[in-house]
Amino acid sequence: MKPIEFPEQNCVYAKDQPEYLPLPVHKTPDGMVISCWALTWRERLKMAFTGRIWWSVLTFNHPLQPQLPTVDSPFVNVAPRRERRCCVKRIVQHIRTLGINHTASAMNWCSNHIVTASTDIRWQDHLRWWTEARLSALFGFFYAGSDEEITAVYNDEIPVEHMSPRQRAAYGKMIAEVLP
Repeated sequence: MKPIEFPEQNCVYAKDQPEYLPLPVHKTPDGMVISCWALTWRERLKMAFTGRIWWSVLTFNHPLQPQLPTVDSPFVNVAPRRERRCCVKRIVQHIRTLGINHTASAMNWCSNHIVTASTDIRWQDHLRWWTEARLSALFGFFYAGSDEEITAVYNDEIPVEHMSPRQRAAYGKMIAEVLP
């Protein structure tokens, strides 16, 4: 872990002190000092698995000052929680849509390109079946909970007896909206 420079910095502590690392900071008029630190990949993984960070502060036997370690930049105006949640939902839906489109394309490509002309079962058939099964599972992963899934329910593309509980709830909501 080492301190790094950032656009808002306006001061560097220990700039000419070889025994210390230079510490780029942003000093505010009210006395707050903000620094930015970069972690190596190994440190990131270790923190992700342990969920811990050890913090050492040299006080030189003076009282400890309040500190606030954070992962959020204090210079970015953070959107309210509700707005962030909506943004995350849109991103997740976009990823699901991309996943659905790409896995469907891959399934079509496999069925068009890994096909044998003869009637006997060969290794290409096994490869095609295996690939289609894996891609179908991936397609199902992206499809479950997506906007496309609910649209398919609204358009009566999924028979009621094959609907998941989530699909049945959406179907019930649709029926309630249609019927007075």
